Amino acid sequence: MNRTNIKKQFKKAARYFRDFSIVVASIAVTLWVQSELNYRNEKKDTALYLNILKQEMEDNCIIIDNLIVTMEKTKHYIHYISAHDEKTLHQDTIQQYWSVFHEIPYYGYMYDAFEIFKTSGNMRFISDKELLRLIWGIYHMMKAQDEWIALYHQKKMEEVTKENQMEAEGKPPVIPMYNFYFTFSNKGEIESNFIQNAEGLLPLIKEALADIEKMLK
Repeated sequence: MNRTNIKKQFKKAARYFRDFSIVVASIAVTLWVQSELNYRNEKKDTALYLNILKQEMEDNCIIIDNLIVTMEKTKHYIHYISAHDEKTLHQDTIQQYWSVFHEIPYYGYMYDAFEIFKTSGNMRFISDKELLRLIWGIYHMMKAQDEWIALYHQKKMEEVTKENQMEAEGKPPVIPMYNFYFTFSNKGEIESNFIQNAEGLLPLIKEALADIEKMLK
């Protein structure tokens, strides 16, 4: 092979490698851009889920506050009827507790945002694994409490329905909800447990909210 042909072959090879390098570089840039876009989209999605979760946890804090207030009032009523008999009870005082023994608010916690976040797969993008464990622990505790809250709500509703029927028949109970609070509730023991568990949840939720707030900045 003469020198001219060698030069032609060399130029051809050089052009091939140059074109190949351009193609490789273009693919690399495309992949990097796509990866960057995916990362930004994942970051946006994760931030969106965290914001929704944050709002739900704040709403659950309000539920806990209302639960504690109601259970404290209930304990006051139980204490009052425990300290008196039928002769020393004042009906005017009992009527002040009407909302305690006749209203049946349901304080179930909210889970939708957590469930959506969990099934979305975006939790894997949270680098703070301690925060994830904290969030999972909080919702596990709320689930356990919810079972007791649901049972309490059901039993109270049954007793209120029974006493409403007695009143309709002209035989109202002398001490409203006495059987419920002295049997199922065990003189306020269940209400005290609700308060204790709810007060234990609040600082954990607030800790998680503070960490989420930092992540969203």
